[in-house]
Amino acid sequence: MQRRSLASQSLDAVDSCFIIRALLGNSELLSLQKYWPVRVELLPKHGLVAYDFVYDPEGRELTIAPNYGSTDPADYPNQLTRTSELFSFLAAHLQSTIAIVDLKTVLQSYPLSKLTLQLLDDRSFTIENIRIDVADREQWDYINPVADREFGKVIRHRDFSG
Repeated sequence: MQRRSLASQSLDAVDSCFIIRALLGNSELLSLQKYWPVRVELLPKHGLVAYDFVYDPEGRELTIAPNYGSTDPADYPNQLTRTSELFSFLAAHLQSTIAIVDLKTVLQSYPLSKLTLQLLDDRSFTIENIRIDVADREQWDYINPVADREFGKVIRHRDFSG
């Protein structure tokens, strides 16, 4: 089974209804529903929302549903060392008014430390500063020169361009 977790701008109610009608009106999806259970759940909510995309050809299942992540890195099985967990964390963090941060877990990962420092300082992040390894899409880094200076490290960032 392949699982994908992606963050995207959420849709307002009008956009959600339009997309659902478009999905359900799609002849391929209608044909697929005859043999596969298909579940699509889009939130009519403003802000950043992470979605899980589950494609399971063996179980003949297709699901698109919101992923309600946590702001605590310790709540994730791989403690945010995997890209698939990263986007759920970012969406949860940006939607929260209070962030729970286990610094012991954060400091075990240098990319997570750099990202967390930016989130705590600015309450935002720059999507362009997330680097995903083309050879292993579950490996990520966050470019934050300010954090590099504050941590006292002069490092050469890994080249994920291929």
